[in-house]
Amino acid sequence: MSAIKDAETGQRGFMITRNHRFLAPYLFSRDKVNTSFIALKKLTADNPVQKQNLEKIYKLIIKRYVSFENCLKYSDPETYDKRKLDNHMFGGRILMDNIRFKVDEMNDIEKNF
Repeated sequence: MSAIKDAETGQRGFMITRNHRFLAPYLFSRDKVNTSFIALKKLTADNPVQKQNLEKIYKLIIKRYVSFENCLKYSDPETYDKRKLDNHMFGGRILMDNIRFKVDEMNDIEKNF
């Protein structure tokens, strides 16, 4: 979650300022997410429910990164499209809510376990 939030913050900073230094957290977040998933796969290997939850979260995260890319594309002055940008920004927010919900669900399962 932290890496994805960092990506969102970096993306927003870049979209507001157009300063590429803000993209660093976004660019490095994918490696952090992948590293976390490798560790989580090992930790959930013996739990089919958590393993399935992890797969669902990963699919949502992939969609979130596609949304990030579309937001960057449609915020660029050369390809700017307000309607598409608004749709992808709102869709990204919904994806983040779904990711948070799934992470909370996994945490609750672990607490009960």
